Amino acid sequence: AKRELWQEGSASRLELEKQIRRFLCLNLLGDAACHARLRFSFARPKTPLEQESLAELHFLQLQTAPEIWCRLELAPLQLKS
Repeated sequence: AKRELWQEGSASRLELEKQIRRFLCLNLLGDAACHARLRFSFARPKTPLEQESLAELHFLQLQTAPEIWCRLELAPLQLKS
């Protein structure tokens, strides 16, 4: 079984390489997730039409300050290569 791991194209080696690629991919995603950034956007609409436009852009009215609208986004993850 040990020799089979070193043989090019063997089932054991292919499986091991697949598991290594999966581990490296998950490691990259985990590292990127640990450095994730949140982006806050604020707006103060003056008309109902502006409020409609903000709602379409996923802004929500703040309960504690109804004149201010806010959107929370996850900034794109940065994967190291």
